[in-house]
Amino acid sequence: MGIVDDAKRVIYDTFGEFSAKKVEIFAQEIDVKKHPKEFLNKCRTFVSGMLGEAIAKQKFSRLYTKYA
Repeated sequence: MGIVDDAKRVIYDTFGEFSAKKVEIFAQEIDVKKHPKEFLNKCRTFVSGMLGEAIAKQKFSRLYTKYA
């Protein structure tokens, strides 16, 4: 799986399909191959708005290690 699929999985597992579609929108706005960290930041910010920054960081920490 790639970065977009991995990010979708993190959000889908927590919020469901509707929220996971936001990842696709973020991927259209940001070139994930050139700017993976910016993409992950946008996804993390989306999650932190609902769960708080600490939980969002925890949920995305593996992806930052893998891609950024």
